[in-house]
Amino acid sequence: MQQVNQKGLERIAAILKERHIHGAQFGADNVIAWAHDVEYQLDIGNPPAFEIPRHATLSGLVEEHELPNDCINDGGTI
Repeated sequence: MQQVNQKGLERIAAILKERHIHGAQFGADNVIAWAHDVEYQLDIGNPPAFEIPRHATLSGLVEEHELPNDCINDGGTI
């Protein structure tokens, strides 16, 4: 099972802080929840990505953010 690593958690947190309307208020539990979405995408054969719905973005558009490969581990723990 592929999992988001610490670098990936930090990347998700940075993206949310920059792009989500409430991102600056998110704590570690929120970031882990977004990481689980990325892991689900990996489990079903999709790229390591998560989507911020348009109502929650600063841009007002749906935004999909893909994590680089170095943000994902094969197995282990978050």
